[in-house]
Amino acid sequence: MVMKRALIILILLLLTALAGVLASLNASTIFFDYYLSSVEMPLAVLLFAAFALGAFFGLIFSISMVIGSINEKRRLRKQLALCKQEIRNLRDIPIKDRY
Repeated sequence: MVMKRALIILILLLLTALAGVLASLNASTIFFDYYLSSVEMPLAVLLFAAFALGAFFGLIFSISMVIGSINEKRRLRKQLALCKQEIRNLRDIPIKDRY
């Protein structure tokens, strides 16, 4: 558990260092033209905003998939409970036929 946490911290530190290097290499300002207006900003800020927006939409779509799988799991659990109850009821019925 401690090793896993240390590995995660190390990966986060490496990603932070990589982001810092990327930001320093892309410090020049650019004009970003979008539909309504234009704005002047550093390229690193635009790259970070695009990454953050992509991560946000990815999170939203993955949450919808997780909610769908939770609903399916709930439906299957109910179906399993019904099947178990039916098997229990069938086992309780006495056999009346002669062998």
